[in-house]
Amino acid sequence: MHERNVIVLTMRTQFYQQIKESFRQSFAHTVFVKPFTPGDIYEFLMRWPFDRDDKSPISKIYDELTDRPTLREMCTNPLVLSMYVAEAQVAGRVTAPESRTEFTRRSSTNSW
Repeated sequence: MHERNVIVLTMRTQFYQQIKESFRQSFAHTVFVKPFTPGDIYEFLMRWPFDRDDKSPISKIYDELTDRPTLREMCTNPLVLSMYVAEAQVAGRVTAPESRTEFTRRSSTNSW
């Protein structure tokens, strides 16, 4: 341990709510990642390294998220959105999962 070391502890918000008193002394600062808004999602897509000459993936993915509220809600999580976009980029098409469980299962078996 060195005085200039920094420890970052991450966890789900629900778990944090249950154990926060145990960590209040050791970890004084708490930061929460806010879910993406629809505008944040669009900005994320605009910054993704798609082929610069082809902007159609941005529209396809954003339209798919707009048409599927459950999928859009899942993709308010930056990690989930990045996994979804990476899968769409590798596959060359948008393939929306039917459920969060299917998405997680499918994402864990892909090797992008």
